[in-house]
Formats: sequence, C-alpha cells, structure tokens
Amino acid sequence: MQKYSLFTKTHTSNINKNSKNINLKEKISIKSPEVYLNQIISFFSKTENKLAFLTTFIFGLIIHFQLYSQELTNPDGLWNSVYYKAGIWEATLGRWGIRIIDSIRLGLVSPIVSTIVSILIISFASIFLVKVLKIKSKLSIILTSISIVAMPALVDLLTYWYCSDSYALSILLSILAIYLTFDGPFKRKQINILFASMFLCFSMSLYQAQIGVAITLCVFRIIIEILENNKTTKEIIKQLVYCILMGIIGITTYYIATQILLKFLNTPLASYGWSNTIGFENLWSSIQNAYTTFINYYFKDNIVHNLKWKRQYLYLVLGLLTVISILTIIFKNKIYKKKTNFITLLLAIIGLPIWLGAISIIAPSNSIIIRTSVQYILPIILSISLIDLINIDNKSWLKENFINMLNVLICVVTMLINFTYVLSNNATYMAIKRTHDQAYSYVIRVMDRIETNENYQKGMPIMFAGIIDKMNYPMDYKIYIMANGGVSDFPAFWNTYLGSTSTWKNFLNNYLGMSINLCTSDEYKKIILTQEFKDMKTFPDRNSVKVINGVMVVKFSNNPPIK
Repeated sequence: MQKYSLFTKTHTSNINKNSKNINLKEKISIKSPEVYLNQIISFFSKTENKLAFLTTFIFGLIIHFQLYSQELTNPDGLWNSVYYKAGIWEATLGRWGIRIIDSIRLGLVSPIVSTIVSILIISFASIFLVKVLKIKSKLSIILTSISIVAMPALVDLLTYWYCSDSYALSILLSILAIYLTFDGPFKRKQINILFASMFLCFSMSLYQAQIGVAITLCVFRIIIEILENNKTTKEIIKQLVYCILMGIIGITTYYIATQILLKFLNTPLASYGWSNTIGFENLWSSIQNAYTTFINYYFKDNIVHNLKWKRQYLYLVLGLLTVISILTIIFKNKIYKKKTNFITLLLAIIGLPIWLGAISIIAPSNSIIIRTSVQYILPIILSISLIDLINIDNKSWLKENFINMLNVLICVVTMLINFTYVLSNNATYMAIKRTHDQAYSYVIRVMDRIETNENYQKGMPIMFAGIIDKMNYPMDYKIYIMANGGVSDFPAFWNTYLGSTSTWKNFLNNYLGMSINLCTSDEYKKIILTQEFKDMKTFPDRNSVKVINGVMVVKFSNNPPIK
C-alpha cells in the first residue's frame, strides 16, 4: 500500500508537471495568420465596436475631405514638406516617440496617407472611448463617434501632415491607458496598470498635451461609476488609487526615458513648448487660469471661434441638461446615501475646469490652444453617456416622459453642436486654402519684381524681410471668423528668419518649381540695421525691392524680426 501510495503521488506529480508544460506551450505558441485575422473579425463583429469605428471613419473622411483632397497644411507643414524624419528638435521637446513613428514610414509625408491613417487611429480611439464611458445605445455611440472626429482640435492636428499620425496615436494611447486601468483584460490588476502606464508614457512621448485626455477621462469614469451606484465607497477609492498609481508610473517612466535620451544625445530640453516648464509654482493662479480658460473655450472666441455660430448658447443649454440629468440620477439611485461617493462626485463636477486644463497647471507657462484642447470634447461625450444611465428602471408615466424629454433634448443639442463643428471645420479649410491661394499670387508678383529688377543677377542671394500677412493682401473677413481660429489665422509664412526662409524656400520649390539662394543670417541682421533698408518702402511700393550689399532685398514690413 505504501508503494502504491508513493507511486500514485509520483504519477500525479508527473501529470501536474506535464500539464504545466502544456499550458506554458499554449501561452507562448505562435498562432497562424488566419487565427489572428479571425480574432480581428470577431472584435469588429461586436455591434458597438463596428458602429463606433465605421461611424468615426466614414464621417471623418467626409468632414475632412477638403484637407486631404486639396493637400492643405499650415506653415509648419510647408516648412517640413513631403519628406521629414523627426530628429534632435523633437527629442529636445520631449517628443521622442515621433522619431519611432517617422522611422516606420521612412520619413514619407503623404497628406492623403497621413490624414487617412490619422482618421483610422481616431476611429480606434472612438471604440475604446465608448467602452471607458460605458456607452451602449446605438444613438449614443453614433453621437460620440461624430463628436470625436468633428472636434475643432482635430482640424488643427491634421494640418500637421508630418506628425498628424503621431498626434492621433497619442490620443488613442491616452484613452487606452484609462481603458486598461479600469477594464484591462488581464486577471492581475498590476499587469493592467503596468501596460496602462507604458501607454501613457508613450502617449506623452508623442505629444505631452494629451495627458489632459487621460486625466479628464479618468475623472469621468469615476463619475459614471458613482452614478451607476453599483460599487462601494471602498471600490471607488481603490479605482482612484489605481488611476493615480498608473499616472505616477507613466509620467515617471516618461521623465526618466526623456532624460536618458537627452543625456545620450548630449542636448538639453528646449525652452519651447511643454518640455521644460513642468512645475507647480503659483498653483492657485494656475487653477484660477483653468477656470478662465474653461469660460474662454466654451463661451468666447479666445480659443475657438464660437460666437458667430451661437455655440456658446448651445453649450449653456447642454450644460443645464447635463446638470438636470445628473441630479435626476442622484435622486433616482439615491447616491446621496453614500456620503463619500457623493462628495467625490461633487468635487469631480466642480473641478471640471481643473481636469480639462490640467496640462496648463502642470506646465503653467503654456496656455490651452486649439490643438491642445482635445479633452474639451469629453464633457459633451459625458452628456451623451448620461442617456444610457438615466434610462434605468423608469416606472411611472410622468418620470418616463420627463426622462425621454431630457434624452431627446441632449441628442438634439449635441447634434446641433456637431453640425456647427462640421461647418466651422470646413470654413477653416476654406480659410487655409484662401490664405494659400492669395500667398501664391502674391509670391508670383514678388518674384516677377525681383527678376525684372535691373540689378538682379541669376543666383544672387535674396532676402525677404517680414512676412506676407493680412496687412499685405485683402482677406474675406466673414470666412475667417466662421473658421475655428488657430491654423485658419496663421499666415502663409512664419515671421522669424529661420521660419520665413524655410517656408519661402519650400513654397517656391513646391508650387513654382523655383530654387533660390537666400542670404545668410548674418547678412540679414546687418542689412535690417542699415539706414538704406530703413528708408525702403514696403511691398508693393516701387522702392520695396532693391539690392543692398550684394543682396536682393524685398521689404514686407517696417519692423521685420531680428531673429
């Protein structure tokens, strides 16, 4: 019996070992391409995934058709042209992840490819945004998908041909970071948080501003969890701790990776942008500024042009409907009985401008502009998500009709806001096209004046002092105020020596097939200080084009930039 018993144990032990080996082999086995394809098909066979993806992608192609069909860009896009690989400059900005993306496409900058890939990425972002905010009804998914692809921030980002795909990927990764934190597929929470923090790290390496998306989305998910009233206070606090932990690991990893890379490249962080301005000096002032920015974004023309479209009233109505919906859910689900959850909910709502403006609090020397305002679309999407939440357990006829009316009004107002986005986005593209066309005709006149000048010699250095802007040619005022602002307000060329010379050179080469020899920076600085230059008139005056010190000078403004 002892031998049999001993044999039985040994036999069982061998079976366990074999079983472990089999399980390990299954985990690390490489599946056939057909299996992976079936997994992708299975993912998209789910109605909510398919609906979010297709709605975003199709509407994205329609809304932004003008951009990629006419190859519209901004001065930075013109500067970097159709071939660009991120280098030291992006590394000094802390955007070293862009170097990886550029390497994948070998530096090719195709406006059509970059835009369509960016819209594809945003379509995936839409899928996971719907999951994070627990949006389930088809109408809500459609409204959410249209909102994210029609937002004004995306227009600005897409005009940066050479890195629009990186910017779009940054948005997706910031959403994925929150998705993994709350709904990650791994059984062990630590693994989900680890992957989430790595996604946040890489998101910041592409564009630091998208941390605002992650922060706002984290708070909004907590709001939804509290309103659902399915979790205890302890579980809500635990989720908050997980979010904070993920953020700390992600940001710390990003900071360490950036410092190591800069050490390797032997270069400091640039003073431009969000890179070296991180800090919490004057915190109270930064928080106050966040509330001012909130008002400016939704109710004024300071960041996005709203007043022409009466969008400020639509935002106000949607805000009121959202507050009424939240109050209805609070009383309906008796949220106030869980005091800690209720206080957390109130703080989350009152602090909304802080979560939205988090990046300007972290980096106080930078203000929110259109291309860093992606997170400002999220309050609209939160309002849409309430449609699903408020529909639970409608018992009386009065309550049912009241709730249905609320849902209808949220849908109508959201559709009207998106409609104004679509129109103002296309007005933005029309304004960019008009700026380009006017600059084109202006450049032809400039080059004609240069070449017909009696002192002109082929190959001689040329100097452009100042830029072609709204003072140099008439602008259709209405189309520019109907546009979003931001890129639509940009001139054709940047008003710095390096920016101006680079954009001039590429503009002439790309659109006129001309190659010119520009003067050096030292020659430029010497000439603008001469009395002869100061006595010149501005273009198109007869005395606006002349040779000074062997350089053909064209003067566009009386106060050209020194640098």
